[in-house]
Amino acid sequence: MSERTDLSQPGCLIEGMTQLLSFAAGDFAVVLHSEPDCANLVFRDSRVVDPRRFLCTNLTEREAVAGRGGEKLWRAVSEARRRCGKQGTVFVLGGCVASMMGEDLDAAARRHAGCGKLVVLSGAAFGKVGQAELIDRFCELLVRENLPNRKPKSRARRVALLGYPDDGGECQRLLASAGVELCRLDPTSDFARWECLRAGPLLVVPDRELFARTGTAWAERGLALMEAPLPLGLSRSLEFYRALGSSLALTPRAKETPSRDRPRWLAWPRGRSRQTKIANRLREEAHRAVRRFWRGNARRLAYHVGSRKDFEAFTSAYGGLVALPLFLELGFEITLFFQGAVESERQEQIRRLLQRYGISRPFACLPDRLSLAVALKKGRFDAVFCDESLRDEAGAAHTPMITRAALHLGLGGVAPSCREIERAISNSAVAFTRKKA
Repeated sequence: MSERTDLSQPGCLIEGMTQLLSFAAGDFAVVLHSEPDCANLVFRDSRVVDPRRFLCTNLTEREAVAGRGGEKLWRAVSEARRRCGKQGTVFVLGGCVASMMGEDLDAAARRHAGCGKLVVLSGAAFGKVGQAELIDRFCELLVRENLPNRKPKSRARRVALLGYPDDGGECQRLLASAGVELCRLDPTSDFARWECLRAGPLLVVPDRELFARTGTAWAERGLALMEAPLPLGLSRSLEFYRALGSSLALTPRAKETPSRDRPRWLAWPRGRSRQTKIANRLREEAHRAVRRFWRGNARRLAYHVGSRKDFEAFTSAYGGLVALPLFLELGFEITLFFQGAVESERQEQIRRLLQRYGISRPFACLPDRLSLAVALKKGRFDAVFCDESLRDEAGAAHTPMITRAALHLGLGGVAPSCREIERAISNSAVAFTRKKA
């Protein structure tokens, strides 16, 4: 895993894969070949689609040492196959006990798997696995299951966005008016939705290093893969559309020369004046929102990274700095706070990452979430961008909090993002003033 994606909190492979599978919908069942405590991971989130598709072998250390784990695994896999059907997929996730004993999970599971798809993953016994790596491995599994049988003969007018949150349908509307089909994928997508990859579309990811294994699986078949930034904020939205337009060869009219900050394909071909007006209106509204926010706003922002394990690309892309360009273009003076190890080695790793991005911002490492309140009080920040779970820490420092919920994607999301950020700062400041009084 690269430095760019290794800043998130490390976790357990079973925990990560179980959570990702619990959010997804499809014909599959999951066998946890582990101790009973691992099964509790399934019910820690309210978004679990169907807990009945999860089974646990309740493997103990004594059974593993005695070599009796295989028999329990066989029975669990057979029951999982019965529940998901012959056409479904059975996932077998091996825990640390089975891994330490060197148990051949693949051979044991396939012995009584019957017909149908079977995916076996080992817990790797205490190996460090970041949530970025888990996202990549999970998506790789689904991509390999849906690779096209042959490379498309022509450049298909299809795009699959992997790991991009919903933008309110903006991208889909603009691409559809240019005759391009769009499919949006993420780890929580229904398994049936991933079948759109069998048509061989242009696969677009927000961060090649985040989806390193997934991209390799796709590119090995000679299929088109492209990186385009998450369209968050004006500059990144323009860059996103510019990248799509260049790859899809969506060119402007011959007599029209696009400006430097305008994506080439936002000047639509003849006969599409309505789409031209829509695209131009979105761009101009975004420009006005940014200029309006700049007026009289020189605020100090604490940008916090690393407190949440949600296994989403939005959190893990660009080392957790996905929203930084938006706050920079809004004129904030930013200090970065990375939660986790405070050793000099990790600080040097962060320093190299920021240099790669061309970011010259002060940063500090916080050993735990409680340290955030102390840092906010000491820095006297006007606001902090952090996860919702840190509301108590921000409140203890009387610092207005901006969460991911305030950020909207796409050109059409710039103005709402500005309003939400302004509202979060203003409302919190008023509440803190009243509390002090």
